[in-house]
Amino acid sequence: MRKDFKIIFSLINNNSKVLDLGCGSGELLELLMSKKNVTAKGIEIDPKKASESIAKGISIYEGDMFEVLPNYKTKSYDYVVLSQTLSEVSDPKIILFESLRVGKKVIVSFSNFGYILNRFSILLKGRIVEKALYEYCWHEKKYFHPYSILEFEQYCFQNNIRIVKKNLIFGPVLFKHYPNLFAKHAVFLLEA
Repeated sequence: MRKDFKIIFSLINNNSKVLDLGCGSGELLELLMSKKNVTAKGIEIDPKKASESIAKGISIYEGDMFEVLPNYKTKSYDYVVLSQTLSEVSDPKIILFESLRVGKKVIVSFSNFGYILNRFSILLKGRIVEKALYEYCWHEKKYFHPYSILEFEQYCFQNNIRIVKKNLIFGPVLFKHYPNLFAKHAVFLLEA
């Protein structure tokens, strides 16, 4: 299981109503349905991944979240999950604010582009991302919005988004100070 999935799993209460934006092939929702008895729904634009989710018994809207999310009622879900999704949408601001409207709580996980090995890659090789660090290269994504933990925290502060909890996933470096430098990934629990 992905490390961010373990953290997300721990943040969601039993018997909750969960909407996963960019749910992929439904691994997280399948786990939450079987272990936490959640009522789950996903939105996925990739037809192949959406079909894989449906095969697992997950209710999926196959299409663009920008089109469907405004139709959801305010606070109609206990949790809206954006797992490695926010940096890959055309307008992250709209998706984050719609998620905060639809969900009582929002969980955002992302790769920290302020991570030390990424900084070294830029400094020494002139490359922003290596596949070894983030499992994809910039050109493999239609949209690509790299941001750091510090930038995300500042954005939340400037827009009155309450950070309820912050969980960090550190790389091989054991030094746990300066998370913007040494954390490879982050998972935030947010409220409007």
